[in-house]
Amino acid sequence: MPTTPKRPRTDAYIDPELYSPSKQMCIMVGPLAASSSGSFLVLKSSMASTISIAAPVIQAPPPVEEPDWALVGMPKQQVDSGMLTKSELEGTISTLTSQFDRCRRHIKILWMINEGANAQLLVQDLFCSKLKGALHAKDSKKNKDNTHILADGLGKVMTSTEVMDKIAAQQAAKEAEEAAKAQRKVARESRKGEKEEIDRLWAEENTKHPVAVEKWTQKCSALRSEGVCVKDLPPKPTKRKKANIAQEVNAAFAARHDDKIAGDEPEDGEINDKDDV
Repeated sequence: MPTTPKRPRTDAYIDPELYSPSKQMCIMVGPLAASSSGSFLVLKSSMASTISIAAPVIQAPPPVEEPDWALVGMPKQQVDSGMLTKSELEGTISTLTSQFDRCRRHIKILWMINEGANAQLLVQDLFCSKLKGALHAKDSKKNKDNTHILADGLGKVMTSTEVMDKIAAQQAAKEAEEAAKAQRKVARESRKGEKEEIDRLWAEENTKHPVAVEKWTQKCSALRSEGVCVKDLPPKPTKRKKANIAQEVNAAFAARHDDKIAGDEPEDGEINDKDDV
């Protein structure tokens, strides 16, 4: 019996320092991409001005009892003197053990604070890199409305035929672009009108068809009571498909707007002839 393959489990006790750089990068990027507040740092989406990161948190060691640093070197001197009894030596060992435990806790706390500070620096560096990319994209954006005549960097006579021809050509290109925009706007409005007309006719069809079926049922019942055979009964009224309605409306609008531009970009509300019931 075939079984579903399972992904190998990661050993929880493996040293993270043994991971390859790509593995470490995946471990870092994964949680950031899954979070709602930090996903923009690793995704390729554009950065908006409303996006920000959390303010840095400045941490200090908690009020944990400090080790007695005065004990440094004292036990060795006492042991070397040979004047300690067994009970005094045991007390010294107990004191040093408790002081070592305090040192261990202090070191662990400082390591955790350092780890949090490094994580904040990493997030801030990613944010600065993302912000730098957004500013660079904004600064390098070209203004297409600028008139560029002196492309070769040489001197020109502004009243010469060459310069005047370039100005006229650029003006004609701008006018053509404006005319194309106007035609695309008309085409979008036309498609919007087609969709509204199709929806209206489809709603009427959904309203009229049940009424027609009810009348047909009553008529068939009356004819059957008069002894008319089933094969001689009138056919059941059929419901028009939405695709057929769309074709009729599109043909009507196409005949009304023969000057539509070929190759217009389709809009979200464009009719799909396959959406029928």
